[in-house]
Amino acid sequence: MLEHRIEQGQSPAPLEGFLGGHRVGGFGLIAVLGALDVENPLLIGHSDGASIALIHAATGAAVRGIVAMAPHAFVEEITLAGIRATRRLYETTDLRARLARWHEDGDATFHGWSDIWLDPRFRDWSIASLLPAVTCPLLLIQGEDDEYGSLAQLDAIAAGTGGPAEMLALAGCGHAPWKDRADVVIAAIARFVAQCRAADRGATNRRP
Repeated sequence: MLEHRIEQGQSPAPLEGFLGGHRVGGFGLIAVLGALDVENPLLIGHSDGASIALIHAATGAAVRGIVAMAPHAFVEEITLAGIRATRRLYETTDLRARLARWHEDGDATFHGWSDIWLDPRFRDWSIASLLPAVTCPLLLIQGEDDEYGSLAQLDAIAAGTGGPAEMLALAGCGHAPWKDRADVVIAAIARFVAQCRAADRGATNRRP
């Protein structure tokens, strides 16, 4: 199952504005999964979507495991610099037209994403206080050349969560590990999924 975030793809804008939509993203996933009768999912998220998966797990919802690619746990200056650079590209190149192909309202999608990150009120955003409640297995993937975040994000998540966490740092890889290093990422995810399934079978066999 693939979920479009608020104000992404064909999803509508949040009633509270994007600041509100970003805040409730992880909690909103409960409603989506509940409506589809999905129980104990294995979540795969990228960038903000990876953060949303972690927030969802921190609510106490049953989660089999999380693959978090280029996740954000706090705001870094490298993130803000990368977004400022991308905003210049959006205003001066064909990036706007290319983005419009995939979203109902490309301008709302882009500015909803960039404006929240660059809003001074968002500078102290962090999910550090939520991480101890995340106890499911994690596969954390980060490109060493990611223009929107550093390996400090993975370190913070691995140190802060209450369950097992495996970190995979990829050389020659930017913000899109699933594209830049597809072969390695697919193999790592397949192995992680197999481990989660094996753990499920072991737990089932141990039940009286």
